[in-house]
Amino acid sequence: TILEETAFVEIQEERNMNMREERENGKRYRKERTERENGKRERKEIQERENGKRERIREENEERRNRG
Repeated sequence: TILEETAFVEIQEERNMNMREERENGKRYRKERTERENGKRERKEIQERENGKRERIREENEERRNRG
């Protein structure tokens, strides 16, 4: 019947919308996760540079003490 066909089409459209929405949410989630990971990586690199600077300063100070 026409009612059954209409209901079937509406259900299909609803499923398609839900699937599309889930895909979009997945893309958004992956993008946000990538941004978080990139931020962590960047902070880690900055921390490593800072640690390297501190280590060099520590070594320079130790050399000065040993010379002085």
